[in-house]
Amino acid sequence: MPDQPRAGHDIEGLKITKTGNRRLKRDLALAADVAMHQDPQLAAFALRLLRAGKHYNKVRVAVGRKLAVRAYSLLKRYAAGQTDVSYRWRSPDGRPLAKRQAQELARSLWEAYEAQQKNKGSSPISALPWQSEDSTPQALDELPGGNHV
Repeated sequence: MPDQPRAGHDIEGLKITKTGNRRLKRDLALAADVAMHQDPQLAAFALRLLRAGKHYNKVRVAVGRKLAVRAYSLLKRYAAGQTDVSYRWRSPDGRPLAKRQAQELARSLWEAYEAQQKNKGSSPISALPWQSEDSTPQALDELPGGNHV
């Protein structure tokens, strides 16, 4: 069968779908919530997707998938007989970090993103076309188009 991967080759591009074990998907999403706030590589990946306009739940699934691939890779190496199979914290550019440094870097990435989102634009109420920049919200009967019920 040509669609089957050969031994020793990873399958790229598979997606998590609505089928499959619901508990496993839920657990991966919960693990992703924690991991993307602790691991700088996952934080950078998640923030890139969020900046691209992806919904937070889709970002969680994508990060969960990356976690599953990492776990599978570690298990595969362990099964192959490697004795030093452990996770190494790394910066988004691949430099090794201590755990505390990695957590601080991930936290700073999220803080920068949140500050950017806070300063991104004005509130939706002040962005309404019939209001001037220095005005307060108007009463409904003063809005264009006559009386509103």
